[in-house]
Amino acid sequence: MYSFEQLKIFVSVCETGSFSATARRLGKVQSGISQSIANLEIELNQLLFDRSGLKPVPTEAGNYLLPVARSILQQKNYFDQKVEALENKQENQLVIGIEESLPLTSLTRILQNTAEKYPTTNLELISATSANIETMVKQGEVQLGIIYLTPEFKIDYDFFVLEHNRFITVAAPDHILANQEKITAQMLKEQRQLLLRSNRQELWFNPQICPQAWFANNHGTLLELACLNIGWAFVPAALAAPYIDAGRLIELRPEFEKSGLLAEMAAIVSRRIKRGPVLENLLTRIKGLKL
Repeated sequence: MYSFEQLKIFVSVCETGSFSATARRLGKVQSGISQSIANLEIELNQLLFDRSGLKPVPTEAGNYLLPVARSILQQKNYFDQKVEALENKQENQLVIGIEESLPLTSLTRILQNTAEKYPTTNLELISATSANIETMVKQGEVQLGIIYLTPEFKIDYDFFVLEHNRFITVAAPDHILANQEKITAQMLKEQRQLLLRSNRQELWFNPQICPQAWFANNHGTLLELACLNIGWAFVPAALAAPYIDAGRLIELRPEFEKSGLLAEMAAIVSRRIKRGPVLENLLTRIKGLKL
């Protein structure tokens, strides 16, 4: 019966184009490589290489079996990784909830490192509002969430503060308040408000203050509605920037909040699950995250 080692040598000879190069790659003597290929050909009853020239050239049978051999070796490697993960008590799967308004560039770099370090752990990423993510973490459906932190006492999960995300007030260039030098809270209350709401919950720092209000469950929709001059909105500055640069929106500067508001971001972790090495590694790296 052929061995994994023989398949490894077979694939290497195909890739390097010579027995000597394979011997150097695998740290073996050339005669051992040649003998291994010869034994494999006997086991399979197939000629894998044409040796009539200066270098071995895969035969039709060799080319036919090469992708299968690669697949077998990949599956063996995956099996070995799974066994190692079990020994190290690595999680088989993690679910991460990410506030829908956050830029993901910094976080995806961390996740790239996780993919490389823990190749057998599956990750599920959920983009949702902070309220939805908080609920899922409390229920144990999500192991790690990144949300806007609420001021209420936390009893269902642990958390640590990351940094702040700036919110600003925006409206269309032809909005009635667009050319006002002085904007009061009362003036805003007299216009239609566009605000985030999910599961009938609003962001605690952005409640409904106007009798007239439209709601959406993501900030992208609010920005598009604001562009149509349907109302004003209080949104993350980073999301609004492209709209402002394109002239589709302008920033309003109310008297009470001329520089906007800094909303505190936090990573929250369910207390209903046992933390494994993958989650602990993610937490360590996220603590230094700049969103």
